Amino acid sequence: MISTAHVGVGIYGVEGIQAVNASDYSISQFKYLQILLLKHGRYNYQRTSTMISFIFYKSILNSFTMFWFICFCGISGQKIYTEVSIQFYDIAFTSAPILFYASYDKDVDVDDVLKHPTLYTSGIKNENFTIRKFWGWILDAIVESVLCSILPIYFMTNYSYKTGTISSYMETSSVCCTAIIVTVNLKMLTFQREWYSVSIIFLLLGQLWWFILASVANMDTTIDYEFYGVWIEVINSGTFWLCVLLIITILGIKNLIYSSFKRLYFPDQIAILQEISASKASGVGGGGEGQRMDNSSTQNHYETVPNPYKVIPKANTTATTHSHDDAVVSHDGDGAMHSSMDDNA
Repeated sequence: MISTAHVGVGIYGVEGIQAVNASDYSISQFKYLQILLLKHGRYNYQRTSTMISFIFYKSILNSFTMFWFICFCGISGQKIYTEVSIQFYDIAFTSAPILFYASYDKDVDVDDVLKHPTLYTSGIKNENFTIRKFWGWILDAIVESVLCSILPIYFMTNYSYKTGTISSYMETSSVCCTAIIVTVNLKMLTFQREWYSVSIIFLLLGQLWWFILASVANMDTTIDYEFYGVWIEVINSGTFWLCVLLIITILGIKNLIYSSFKRLYFPDQIAILQEISASKASGVGGGGEGQRMDNSSTQNHYETVPNPYKVIPKANTTATTHSHDDAVVSHDGDGAMHSSMDDNA
């Protein structure tokens, strides 16, 4: 049974370790199965689904910019990028941020996942890696590639203030590649929730590596003869920075509008829990009242009905007696209510 399952989980027991040897994961006690499924299993599914879609997205974005450029050069097959940008695009410029996301990001807090196990059903139903979502990423990449390729072509035409002409297509290539690298890395802002200092460093290193390697290729004709001397000249032009900034701004506004519209009008359970967690952390309500907000008031939509027959240990009950005939009302950790008559009655 463990061998034929998609993921086999074995438990150490007095029966032996045969099940453990045949499993993919092993736990020492059955109670750890909740953490394994709801925390690690769900987080890995969320991260992996997004990572696969994002890798296709950034590859399509890079490839389709070359496709649109071919339409402007007589379908000659001429590539727009320097060889440095092609070889290091996936290795150095855009790989680290998404790999760090796939290892450490959490869309909702661990406590919320354990309190609301219905979040796990998204993995059972495969809701995060559907054909619709996958092709949504692909369509987004195609739309963004149009702007990242065509806008630099028109911006860099006759950009030189010295000659009034463009020396080669590599000026357009420099703008296009810079805009794509920045766009892909900033795309992480639309779905990544946990931000650490290391993730910010990785995000900046992608842009830094491109500037360093482009400067090196610019100084040596053996690396790329057509790119020689182009990079230093183009980064000293205001047209270059204006075009890159314009592309980033337009695509950033597009992503912001889409994310805001989705959260406002089509929120899912994850978005609601994120808003609740953010409001608690920011102390909405003034005077720290958000920090002291009763959990039951924010979880009524998701909490299951507590067990009315649960027995509360005497040491954990909290009794409040108002009068000689009042009943003592106690609350346990799950929100269940129990009453008993005062001993003095």
